Amino acid sequence: MKIAVVGGGVIGLTTAFRLQYEFMRNAEITVFAESFDNIVSYTAAGIFRVGTSYCGASETNTSLNSILYFFNCNLIVNAPWIKMFCYGELDTYVIPNLNGAVTLGGTRNFDCENMTICPYESAAIFARCRKLIPSLANAQLIRQEVGLRPHREGEKNKLQIDCILTDTFLQIVDNYGHDGYGVSMAPGTASEAIHTAIQLHTRSSFVSKL
Repeated sequence: MKIAVVGGGVIGLTTAFRLQYEFMRNAEITVFAESFDNIVSYTAAGIFRVGTSYCGASETNTSLNSILYFFNCNLIVNAPWIKMFCYGELDTYVIPNLNGAVTLGGTRNFDCENMTICPYESAAIFARCRKLIPSLANAQLIRQEVGLRPHREGEKNKLQIDCILTDTFLQIVDNYGHDGYGVSMAPGTASEAIHTAIQLHTRSSFVSKL
């Protein structure tokens, strides 16, 4: 069996990984993405937190036109003395990584697809993080990163079953729009997307035999 997963971020890769190693070891799985580097999962802080942004699967046809984006900016600084993460107001976070690198963030500018680094946003992030941890005033900037997070405006994230009419009746499980909860929600939504896809495949195979 050949399976395509569209999307090279944490959601797409988690779905492909779990599909290959937990459900269909003999399947030929291909992950398609415009880029595997210039994506928000690559630049994200990787915050793992409990959210209420998920409400299960829906068989209501939808459109990816309902997906909007918000701009997110992170600063990577050298601060090896930071050993614990901190999370404050206004999406302010300080998260230590490997080799003394620390991620400072962030921003949440909705309905914005501008990927240009803004010096005012960067200065505001640094000021908020210094207020949270004053010793960051001595941190040296390594790099700045920006990305776009997909979200569904006015509704919680849903697994959608899209029906597309081509030469054949194509059914797609749409597991997209996780807002800022991609890392924490990926394992669960990947499993549900896989179960939904398997049920659709089983149902379609049964109907085709009738």
